[in-house]
Amino acid sequence: VPKVYESSQTRAFKLGRTETIRSATRQSQAFIQAMESPSASAADKIAAARAAFEVHGKLGGAAAQAQGCDRHLLGLLLQAKDQGETPPRLFDQEVWTRGWELSTAQLPMNALLVNSFGPVTAAGYGIGYVIQKNDITATVVSFNAHPDTSSRRMALEIRKTLEEMRALFEQA
Repeated sequence: VPKVYESSQTRAFKLGRTETIRSATRQSQAFIQAMESPSASAADKIAAARAAFEVHGKLGGAAAQAQGCDRHLLGLLLQAKDQGETPPRLFDQEVWTRGWELSTAQLPMNALLVNSFGPVTAAGYGIGYVIQKNDITATVVSFNAHPDTSSRRMALEIRKTLEEMRALFEQA
């Protein structure tokens, strides 16, 4: 399972930068499973999508209000290292030692812009996207030197998935 996150802005706070939205949720997994299931009805798929969207929206709102834990913990880790201390064992866990295979960022605006967001690990992808009324623009970035990544292939999969979702919601 890839390690996934989405960046959220915390600009409401003085010197605010970003917080992490942990976008791989039980609801997003259930939505993917419903979309891949030949026995799931259109209504089941739509319900699963809406549940995933709702949870993602809540997590994004919480992160924007600095209610995430990632940046706080990262600050503690960096402070311990700066002071020459051994970081707590918490930071030995895979969630901290493994890179993010998928990092994404939405640029919430109405103007047509390209939102580029780079990968944070050699075997990963960075995806910046803009959602507008009638379309979605996404920029997919990966290291072309890595044998397991292909920005072109990922972009084609994203397009195919979004087209499947559009067809699903248009029939509802």
